[in-house]
Amino acid sequence: HNASTCALSDNYDVKYYRCCWNTNPAINLVSGNITTYFKPQLVLDSIQMDASISLSIDSVLYHNSKIIFSQLTGDVLQINFPVSVRSLDSVTVFYHGIPPSSGFGSFTQSSHGPNQDPIIWTLSEPYGARDWWPCKMTLNDKADSIDTYITIPTGNKAASNGLLNEIISQGANYTYHWKHRHPIAAYLIAQAV
Repeated sequence: HNASTCALSDNYDVKYYRCCWNTNPAINLVSGNITTYFKPQLVLDSIQMDASISLSIDSVLYHNSKIIFSQLTGDVLQINFPVSVRSLDSVTVFYHGIPPSSGFGSFTQSSHGPNQDPIIWTLSEPYGARDWWPCKMTLNDKADSIDTYITIPTGNKAASNGLLNEIISQGANYTYHWKHRHPIAAYLIAQAV
């Protein structure tokens, strides 16, 4: 992958990502939802995001309603709005899939230690973020801040960018909430379980 194959995304500015992932380190799978807050550079009827064609987009929510989307060749997710978007707004993409692995191993399921404990880790440099989450992958637009919520089976720990804000117990799972409040490029957003 190279920059010339990124989605056509110069018409909006990413302000914030809320990344919610369900991760079982024993299973090579990604699932969850990504909420992107963005500011249009001009009046928009649609936006494009980077997302591997290997990912199944389950739905896209805009103001709590499902809207039309399509997955295009070149790992592009096209999102069509029911109205023109003129100011700061947001969209949530629900998805799942078995990510391809590019660059330095953008999404890797493996094991470590004497007990061969299962692990999943990400390293998206340079253009591997779209392998495992829908985003704006260009390097010249950083999100101002992010929150990551990683839900994992009991007995594991989850790391991401920034500071650990809370660990929420949910039956047989825990959700680790990490907060990052500095500009960050999509390829630097990571999880390790």
